[in-house]
Amino acid sequence: RDFDRRVEVRADYHTFDLALDSERELLSVLSYEAGDGTGRTTLSVWDLNDMETENKYAERSWDGEFPLGGVFLNRSFAVMTDRHIRILEDDFSDREVSEDYFGGTVTGFALSEQGVAVSVTASSQNRILAFDKSGDLLYNDIVSQNVLDLCLYENYIFCQTENGVSRLDVKRNEWEHLPGQDGRMLIYNNRTALLCGESKAEYLIFERK
Repeated sequence: RDFDRRVEVRADYHTFDLALDSERELLSVLSYEAGDGTGRTTLSVWDLNDMETENKYAERSWDGEFPLGGVFLNRSFAVMTDRHIRILEDDFSDREVSEDYFGGTVTGFALSEQGVAVSVTASSQNRILAFDKSGDLLYNDIVSQNVLDLCLYENYIFCQTENGVSRLDVKRNEWEHLPGQDGRMLIYNNRTALLCGESKAEYLIFERK
């Protein structure tokens, strides 16, 4: 198949993330600017079939927030900043806005077609907030682990800790832990996590449920 140059988008601010909805042919651009001095995150959405008019399909801005990422989900769009997760409807109006991360500090976050999740530490407590691939709330609770990073896969939340990976079965509210090396965590399927270190990748395989 031929790959033709379709569009050219000029961002007025610093671009942090792009996402593509190939079904509806929409392109999202998440950017950041100084705003009123506290910073401003802007989501611009373009219709790839109507680029000549330079009219944006939708645009939203949030003052005082720093962008982490955005992703198209099954029936919605998710925007994550350093303060909130927002689940947006098809017309990019608010469906759900999370609390202000309970006044905590973000320790890890994940955005993919599987959903979005964030781990925060607030008042010496660790909490995970997650939405599934349909944009519905999947998990919101305090956990005992110190979470360094996390990933979603179906109804499982994988948490990288200081000595390995813990997997939460959300439906059963059951945890499993496997020790492992330092490195970047990648998820292969609902049973398998990879820890990619400087010299090798270590496979951690959880029991099948």
